[in-house]
Amino acid sequence: MARFVHRRGPRGFTLIELLVVVDIIGILAASGDGTVVTVP
Repeated sequence: MARFVHRRGPRGFTLIELLVVVDIIGILAASGDGTVVTVP
């Protein structure tokens, strides 16, 4: 799956990376404090 990460889409990220970001945000949102932390 690592090879797909290097395939940049028109927006600079692939669909897999987008799904990972959404998953991380979901975990942070479900952590209990309800705050969304964005990492640059």
